[in-house]
Parts: sequence; structure tokens; C-alpha cells
Amino acid sequence: MITNHYSFVSEAENTLFPFQSEGENGIFDMAVEFQKMSANQYNLALGVYDEGEFRDDLETNNGDFWKIMSTVAAVLFEFFRSHPAAVVQIRADEQRRLRVYNGIFQKRKADIERHFKISGMIGNIRSPFDPNRFYDGFEIKLKHS
Repeated sequence: MITNHYSFVSEAENTLFPFQSEGENGIFDMAVEFQKMSANQYNLALGVYDEGEFRDDLETNNGDFWKIMSTVAAVLFEFFRSHPAAVVQIRADEQRRLRVYNGIFQKRKADIERHFKISGMIGNIRSPFDPNRFYDGFEIKLKHS
């Protein structure tokens, strides 16, 4: 599941994982951030630092999409080492990103399910992940929890 990924560090009680994207358009400071929603629920945000501000609405178009996605996967494993009971939500505000996220979960379902339980979300309704459905969000947690 995890191929070549960027090196990252862990900050803020293992909820912030900065890294650098290096590609066609230069070097970008990026991060995966786990934003606490409730006791054990977190939102996963992937963003770019723009003038010191964390922005999840910018795209680098740096030609390194799969390396970034592998970095997110590696970060998830690291996050769950420190937060094994956590439930992580992954959502997007725009349809194009939702199509990308749905495609990743459909394509990587078998790999992901070796380690995690996946639920698909339509609105606030959760159901077991079905690769034939289109979701507007996902929840993942470690299989043992």
C-alpha cells in the first residue's frame, strides 16, 4: 500500500505531520493535520502552507500526487500508533476531490482493509464501505479497535 513517500516529522502530540513536496513546480511546505472533533474523532486535512497559513484548498500540481498519497498513508500509520482508538474522517468540499478520494478507496480497498475498517459516509449516515457506491466522506479506524 505504501510506496515511495516523503519524509515527515511529527508535531503537536502526533496530530501534525509536516513534509515537503518536491516536483515540477518547485518545493512546497505541506502537512497532514488531524483536527480533533470529539474524544476519539479526528478530521484528516491535507494542506499546503501559503505565507505561513495552512490551506487545504490549494493544489500544487507538482506531479507527485501518488507520492503525496503514499505520504498520507504512512502518516496514518504513524498517527494510529499514538492514537489507536481514534476514528479518522476524510471529507472533501468539492466534487473533483470526492471523485479522487472515492477512486483511491475503490482502487486500494483490499490494501486498506488489511489494517483498517472503512465506512463510507453519505451525509452523516455511515455504512460499511461498498466500492460500487459514491461517498461524500469516509471513516477509518484500526481493525483491532
